[in-house]
Amino acid sequence: MHIRWINTKPNGSVVYVSFGSLAEVGLEQMVEISSGLKGTNAYFLWVVREPKEPKLPDNFKHMTREKVLEALGLGVPMVAMPQWADQATNAKHVEDV
Repeated sequence: MHIRWINTKPNGSVVYVSFGSLAEVGLEQMVEISSGLKGTNAYFLWVVREPKEPKLPDNFKHMTREKVLEALGLGVPMVAMPQWADQATNAKHVEDV
């Protein structure tokens, strides 16, 4: 299903967002990221683990349901924002490979 969904979207129109399993994203960051995603014309895959969902703005899922696939990542354009540990190495690898 994930591949079918992404294959129906124009090339370069899907953004993948994930902070990994250990990164702690604050409420203000979640609000800013969701506002940015909602304000674009891009489709997106955003991995938000269940315990973090309360940080999403009210009605965010409803307001973006046409643009989002709640799924784990695929090979799509990414913006890397490493915060600690091996994330800088992973971001560099994503950029290079």
